[in-house]
Amino acid sequence: MQIFYSPSSPFVRKCLVTAKELDCFDEIQLLDSSAHPIDRDKNILKRNPLGQVPTLVTYKDESLFDSRVICEYLNKHKKGNLFGDDESKWDILKEHAIADGIMTTTTLIRIETQMRPTELEWKDLTHGHFDKICTSLSYFEESDEALTRPINIAQITLACALAYLDFRLPYFEWRKDFPKLAEWFNVFRQRPSMQSTEFHLKS
Repeated sequence: MQIFYSPSSPFVRKCLVTAKELDCFDEIQLLDSSAHPIDRDKNILKRNPLGQVPTLVTYKDESLFDSRVICEYLNKHKKGNLFGDDESKWDILKEHAIADGIMTTTTLIRIETQMRPTELEWKDLTHGHFDKICTSLSYFEESDEALTRPINIAQITLACALAYLDFRLPYFEWRKDFPKLAEWFNVFRQRPSMQSTEFHLKS
């Protein structure tokens, strides 16, 4: 298998952590790519009309995207249980969606505050994005089950989302208001799958 990859994408990292937890990372070749909303990578576009990472090429030469689809494919490929059983499945999928939303919203804040010309920044929108992140973090802070279930796709996504907040918005001191979540993250981030997939910028 192959995956179009960026070392600074939280959605790519979610897939890589998932692959490591399922013990299939060594089956995947990382394809360096330059996904960009304006200067789009033609190599990705040949496989994915959205031109985004991650994009997975399967053993059957099929292209799969986005990260939610890729992670479910890998889970099925390895007969894993990262998406829960009949009793927990829908809660895990709901929490997966919330954690995915944190990553998406963090990306939107970065675009608005770091990539858009300063005179065009919509500050009220940025404040709304931060509020969305805070209400999402509150959900996990107040949910014992979400943080104590056996490892699952929602927890993997949440850990990648929190790491991405630290990576892209280091001034956002979320740990002060969400101490239980911070304690959980400090433990989860020590997993080998997280340690070996740290974010970094291309040199």
